[in-house]
Amino acid sequence: MFYYLSADIINSCGWIGGNPPKWFDGSDVIDNNKFVFYATFMLPNEDQMLSIFINKEFDELIDNNIYPNCSIKVYKHNVSEESCIKNSHPSISKRWIVNPTLEPREGTPFLFIGATPDLIQDEDYYYTNLEKDGYSFWGQIDEDGYLSDDMICGNSPFAFGALYLYKKENEIIAGFWQFS
Repeated sequence: MFYYLSADIINSCGWIGGNPPKWFDGSDVIDNNKFVFYATFMLPNEDQMLSIFINKEFDELIDNNIYPNCSIKVYKHNVSEESCIKNSHPSISKRWIVNPTLEPREGTPFLFIGATPDLIQDEDYYYTNLEKDGYSFWGQIDEDGYLSDDMICGNSPFAFGALYLYKKENEIIAGFWQFS
C-alpha cells in the first residue's frame, strides 16, 4: 500500500505536522517536552491509528537512530481528531496523508507498507538486531515523498532520509532511520 501527501483533507487518513491527535492530551508524551509530533495515520484494515513522535534534539535523534535505542516513539491508538495542543515538529508545515492505493503513482510515496525496504545505506547492522528479536519490516516513511519544497522550513527531521518501521505480532516500532 502506498500513501501520498495532499494539500487538502478530502480522502485523508491522517496528517504530518500540525498538532498531535487528541488521544495524547495530558499524556507524558506531550508533557515531557522531549518529543515532538511528526505524523499520524490510519492503519490499513484496522480501526486504529499510528502516531509518530521524534526527539526534538537532532543530536539525540542522530545518536540514537537504531533499535533498540531509537529515539523515535511509535504509538498505536484509537482513532482521534487533532488536538489543540501545539507539539509539532517546528520544520514541518501540516499536510494531509491520503488514503492508500495499491499501485504507486508518479513520484515517491511518503509512506509505503509491506514489500521490502528501500534502504539508503544497505548495511545489515541496521536490521540484524531487529530480525534477531523477531521483528520484520512493516513500512517506510521517505522524506523524498514530501509534497513540496515549501512543506519544510529549515532542516527536514531525518536530514532528507527515511524512517523504517518494524512489526512483531501487534506491535509496530521505529526500527531505525537513515539519511543520505
